[in-house]
Amino acid sequence: YGMMAKRLSDVRRSTVNKLAGELKGEADLVQLRAFEIRRVRRSAVARAEAEVFLKGRTSRGEVEAEVDLLAFRFTASGGAAMPDVDGEWLILRKCVYDLMHG
Repeated sequence: YGMMAKRLSDVRRSTVNKLAGELKGEADLVQLRAFEIRRVRRSAVARAEAEVFLKGRTSRGEVEAEVDLLAFRFTASGGAAMPDVDGEWLILRKCVYDLMHG
């Protein structure tokens, strides 16, 4: 979960360990069985959108959903990374919720 936490955008500025714990709590609710990235579109210099199909198993049974993911490219200091600046793509977190309630 630590590796996943490092790839998330966290506007609250939580520690990686705290994010990892939150992810574990969410991930314990659903077991991911399959996923398919259907489309990725760069909508701005530091923003990309992806359409993803997810399939999982929960205590209620099988669930599936098409979700939209947003990713932003950030600098090490947390600002938007322009093309000429080092940065990394981070995903906004809500796909587990979307799968559970899709």
